Amino acid sequence: MNKSEIEASIREKYDDEYTIKMFTNFALEFQECFSEIMGTEELIERIKKNILGNIVIKEEFENKNLDGRYSRDGYIQLKKSMTENESYTKYLLFHEMLHAITSVRDENGNEVMMGFSYLENSYGMGLNEAMTEYLTQIRNEKFEPNRENLISGYRTIVEQIRRLILIIGDKELKQAYFYNPNELKNILSKNNMNYDELELAYRKLAGKDHDINAMASGIKLENNENYTLHRFSEIIFSNYAKTLGEVKSLDDLKRKYKVFQTYFDGKYDSIGSMFLTYYQNIGKDIDMLLKQKVPFNDIKETLQGLNLNINNVAAWYNFSKCLVKEKNDSAAKLYEFYNKNPQAYFGIFAQSYGILYDHFSECDSNPGNDGLYNGYRYPMIGWFLKEYPEMDFSEVSFDMMEERHSKKVMFIFSTADGKKHAYTTDGEKAKRILEEDGSESFEYTVNDKCKGKLTYKKDGTLGYSFNSSSDFDLKEFMSHLDFKIQHTYSEKEDIEYWINQGGDKDGFYSKALDRINKRIEARREVDFFDV
Repeated sequence: MNKSEIEASIREKYDDEYTIKMFTNFALEFQECFSEIMGTEELIERIKKNILGNIVIKEEFENKNLDGRYSRDGYIQLKKSMTENESYTKYLLFHEMLHAITSVRDENGNEVMMGFSYLENSYGMGLNEAMTEYLTQIRNEKFEPNRENLISGYRTIVEQIRRLILIIGDKELKQAYFYNPNELKNILSKNNMNYDELELAYRKLAGKDHDINAMASGIKLENNENYTLHRFSEIIFSNYAKTLGEVKSLDDLKRKYKVFQTYFDGKYDSIGSMFLTYYQNIGKDIDMLLKQKVPFNDIKETLQGLNLNINNVAAWYNFSKCLVKEKNDSAAKLYEFYNKNPQAYFGIFAQSYGILYDHFSECDSNPGNDGLYNGYRYPMIGWFLKEYPEMDFSEVSFDMMEERHSKKVMFIFSTADGKKHAYTTDGEKAKRILEEDGSESFEYTVNDKCKGKLTYKKDGTLGYSFNSSSDFDLKEFMSHLDFKIQHTYSEKEDIEYWINQGGDKDGFYSKALDRINKRIEARREVDFFDV
């Protein structure tokens, strides 16, 4: 249909000139982009059926982040200030019109479905927005190719649906989106993907573009968002990796990771929030090829062709191998990794907060900042456990002392017999001194001319003192002292606290505590035949 024919048909239902102009433009653009999926006559029929009146211009939405929407009552609504930018309005309208023409209503006119979105239980909000914005970006690439600002807060999920399309193609997805949304589950299932997992992950990542970009740079997010985003990014990766299958040859390696190394909007790629899982899989695939006698140089060249640095892959893969089933062993392995290369350890840790917390936590509960962002805790606990293996990771509490001027950090742990043991992050085990008054002190090296002492006094207070050589300006040094000491309770203590506070109505914490206590009991069992 030509423009005049489309406009004439639209005038049969709508009488506002702005509405007629914008709906006509949408139909023309849709015809250019997706005529192979839906004819223009059917498109206009859907517009007339699902959009009950003229475009509604609003001064502001209740949700101030909204610029426009297709409302549940069947109207396209646009924020007034947005209509001043015609280019942006056409983009925005295209997205909302896709929602409108994929709306399905019952006999009473109530909307029950919209594209891949099952509104009655919010299912499909993630995949639906991703697909809708993906199709809108196809429109942008044709009509506004240089307008980078024409995209909503769905960059991350659009990036991932583009990746999905690289794996399975978009023909079936488009057909399902416009004609049979329920078929999406079957499309994913036959490709070894789990619809429920992917929908949840897409929904949780929708609108998180800023956070995903920040995570890729190792930035700590507010409200422990790192933890949540890691987990849902992993879900997407694991589903896609299953579909791509095992790597049995260099061609398989190239095919699989070309998908993940293809970026459309790389700043908002959730791979940046799941590097550990990603590189762990690459490392395992490389190991498989090496076992099959594929030459290392050929593997290296293939990785270079995929813009993957073999040294980075090796570091991340070796880090991932620290995460074994037994928590004590994992912590000990992380200490060995940290001890060899602290810089590499913290570089990887900065992008793996959530994964590490998830691995060591006995409970699926939201962590506090100390639990999530304290990178020293895992290797330092590992060092302690190497010397006192009868202790269980989940029962280890500690004091962490920081003296920021001298950049000294010391962890003080207690064994089951109540004795304290102190370790500095630069590899020194502090000297334990029992003072005459019964106080307990730990002496550590500040530098080659000065030693510091942290004292646990009998009255429960803490003391600091320094002993230096005569040529060390102790007065100047002490004028810049910046001490901080913080106690971190063990997970066992935290769980016991929540149980005592009545916060265990479903028995979740009690089961976790039981697992911890059984491990502790097993560690402390005495084999009398060996005594």
